[in-house]
Amino acid sequence: MTALKFSLSVVLGMALAAPASAQVEHSDRKMHGLFGGSSRDPESRQSLDLSLSAYGAYDDDILADQRLTLDPRDRLSGLFTGMDGGMSYGRGGRNIDFGLSAGANARYFADSHQFIFLGEQAGAGVTFHRQKTRLTMSGSGSYSPYFSLAPFPNAATAASGLDPQDVTVVGELAPRPIDTIVQRRAAYGVGGGASFSQTLSAKSTFTATYSTQQTRFVEDDTKYNSQSGGATVGYRVSRDLALHLGYLYGENHFPGGLAPKFVTQTIDAGVDYSKALGLTRRTTFGFGVGTSAYQQNDSRTFHVVGDASLNHQMGRTWSARAVYHRGVGFLQGFNTPYFADSISALVGGTLSRRLDFRSEFAYTNGELGIAVRSNPFDVYTASARLRYAFSEMMAVYAEYAAYRYGFDSTIVLPAGFPRETYREGIRGGITLWLPLVR
Repeated sequence: MTALKFSLSVVLGMALAAPASAQVEHSDRKMHGLFGGSSRDPESRQSLDLSLSAYGAYDDDILADQRLTLDPRDRLSGLFTGMDGGMSYGRGGRNIDFGLSAGANARYFADSHQFIFLGEQAGAGVTFHRQKTRLTMSGSGSYSPYFSLAPFPNAATAASGLDPQDVTVVGELAPRPIDTIVQRRAAYGVGGGASFSQTLSAKSTFTATYSTQQTRFVEDDTKYNSQSGGATVGYRVSRDLALHLGYLYGENHFPGGLAPKFVTQTIDAGVDYSKALGLTRRTTFGFGVGTSAYQQNDSRTFHVVGDASLNHQMGRTWSARAVYHRGVGFLQGFNTPYFADSISALVGGTLSRRLDFRSEFAYTNGELGIAVRSNPFDVYTASARLRYAFSEMMAVYAEYAAYRYGFDSTIVLPAGFPRETYREGIRGGITLWLPLVR
């Protein structure tokens, strides 16, 4: 544990120190392609990209990726190789956009002669848009032979302003958390959703959303289902301030639990604020707050929930972002929801035209259960990556990653779920990016 805490402090130190040397960077020195996408034919309305990464790695707990580990002391360090691959296709039109993504991850452990897939996933989405109207529909499917625990907000894609559509990519998939594997537990997942937004006036908007998700674990054939839908009306008071009033209804089904059905009925009346700070307007701060009611069996509780984000541009090529989230979450495989406070931070930029750096840190502190919150747990992860580009389409990289979680001794966990774990490792490899259509 001491080694892990020391490693985390090194990652954070690198993240804070690196931007000091980047104040003299200029955008024209940046290598495009892997660092930001190549120039696109202005006449083309579609793109097709393939990506591939092959690496060698060292981890202080390679058993976590190969079999069930009940005791954190039952660990074995070692070397392994891996490969990640992905494909994304997008087509834009005057009124319709379409996107498709797919990806897979695999590793080979020479000591045990095991070749394993960490999971595959695919998703697609379509958006219909006019000047004041926008409708998006999407669906996804996945298979994973392992259970991952990563209840963090995503600082890389969190919106810095008031409109989440500004950062939405149709058909894009969230990165699979392959560094947060806990145990071998195969599961299939399918999901879908739709969102509709309408501009009512120069200052007001209406938004409606619906989503559904199902996860089926193969060994015991248990299914976890969830669905939610709601509507929100927003009114912009000024450039920086907006008010919103909405209602959300959700259901989550936990098979085998004491309270197999968890209902969320939320009347969300809140404030959204985003303000550019300072004379250079390189720093922006935003937050939103609301109140939510949660019902499990005959018990109902009320909580204050919210989000906040801080973004800062350093020089021309460096940026930092921090995100905070407070609310209810669900861990597929557990028989109860959790309430938690979570933070996530990211720092990244270019050290030269061909060299870039990226560091991330995330932490969640929560309690299982809503009516009786007395089962604490915490999870955190940290990573740092240095990458050098030989060309727009090929780069080598070195990366460090650390991960830890721990549950209170009084919590009843799913069968075979370790009460705590910690692991860290390093890897180095080569990344290829092939823009087949631009």
